[in-house]
Amino acid sequence: MKRQTDRNVTGFFQKLLELEDPWQVVAVELRDEDRSVEIEVEWPASYKAPCPECGRACAVYDHAATRWWRHLDTMNRTTRLGCRVPRSDCPTHGVKTMQVPWAGPNSRFTEEFELQVIEVLLLARSQSQAAQHLELNWHQVHAVQAAAVRRGLERRDTEDIARVGLDEKSFGRGHHYGTVLSDLDHRRVLEVVEHRTQASAQQALHALPEEQLAKIKVVALDMWPAFMGPPR
Repeated sequence: MKRQTDRNVTGFFQKLLELEDPWQVVAVELRDEDRSVEIEVEWPASYKAPCPECGRACAVYDHAATRWWRHLDTMNRTTRLGCRVPRSDCPTHGVKTMQVPWAGPNSRFTEEFELQVIEVLLLARSQSQAAQHLELNWHQVHAVQAAAVRRGLERRDTEDIARVGLDEKSFGRGHHYGTVLSDLDHRRVLEVVEHRTQASAQQALHALPEEQLAKIKVVALDMWPAFMGPPR
């Protein structure tokens, strides 16, 4: 193990991580036994900590136990960020753990690493193949994908949807089908529902708000008989 606290080394990683004051890289450890890099980040206790609920600058109550986040590899070495995240003592909301700038709530991966996972998923044939490439397990890759989908849905604007397509799609091996609702003008998937029944079609359509459904001018349907039934 080679633990570096030299300012040239810590400053180099501080710049790579684009950390702003008062966040500081205080140590970098090269672990030869598993070819990894561990980067220790610190928020000095002398600085007030923003409450994650209201943003108010509060006194630091204490620092939580060290948490670790997987980050982008450094020279083919698995890289992790570690930090004892401060907890703010807010007069209104009580003691709360600060939100770190490099990762989302409850995630064990940095946002940059999660972006890499999504990029690999787009190129891979399956989640299992992506997991093998990234040296993760299937559950970790699936969790990153689910979080990305959730964020995308929260940001999605459906106000300008005028033409949609309703189609069936086969997934995996055998006859396992799903129903896909697409925005034809902007070439994006709006909803995917398991099976290819009339109920699946209805569920896909009603993923859109009722006020948006009233604005749709065109629905292009697959000729699958279940899709051709009367709307409910």
